[in-house]
Amino acid sequence: LILLFSLLFLSGNLYSQIFLEEKEFSDKDFPFVILSEGFNSSGFPPIGWSTQIIAGTYNWSWAYNGAYCNTWHSAFIPFNITPSGQVSRLISTSFVPTSQSRDSLIFSQAYCQRTGVTESLEIFISTNSGSTWQLFVSYTSPDLVTAPATSTYFTPACGQWQDKSIYLPLNTNRILFQAAGGGGNNLYVDEILVKPSGVVGIPTYSNEVPVNYMLYNN
Repeated sequence: LILLFSLLFLSGNLYSQIFLEEKEFSDKDFPFVILSEGFNSSGFPPIGWSTQIIAGTYNWSWAYNGAYCNTWHSAFIPFNITPSGQVSRLISTSFVPTSQSRDSLIFSQAYCQRTGVTESLEIFISTNSGSTWQLFVSYTSPDLVTAPATSTYFTPACGQWQDKSIYLPLNTNRILFQAAGGGGNNLYVDEILVKPSGVVGIPTYSNEVPVNYMLYNN
């Protein structure tokens, strides 16, 4: 087992090997990252995580399908059945502060837009374990779409996911995902990683640049 793990790690393909062979994505799969969450624990939200309704009545929930069919579960917000004006937050546990300017957030997401409806996913960061939050990046429906537009309740197929990756500011130690919209279609997130810049064998970065970001002292 130790030899197999070593070979996989040295091959630079640890990520794909784990997800092909085991669907229980968790911290034990990525012991070298700062945060990892695949929503495969026995309850939702996971231990240390929380959800919050800012407006409306619907909240983030547990979905019985995971990213790329590589995991069993994910988190989702059911915009297909919510009225417009819904705003809900999925808040991570606190983690060891990012220590380098290239420490990164990587996550998978799936979304299907309903024609004429625009929804959003915003990522906030905190450097004080959630006492205060700062908007860091904002995605709207065109950035999130992974499947053709429809009004039918959206459940993503294995190939209807995409990965997003962004560099986090120094000393970030908590993140939240804020979904806003309603009357459109469902939004899913999964396989959330906060990764030190020196860790290899995890998917390469995209060239995305945050729509909104701020640099500030802790």
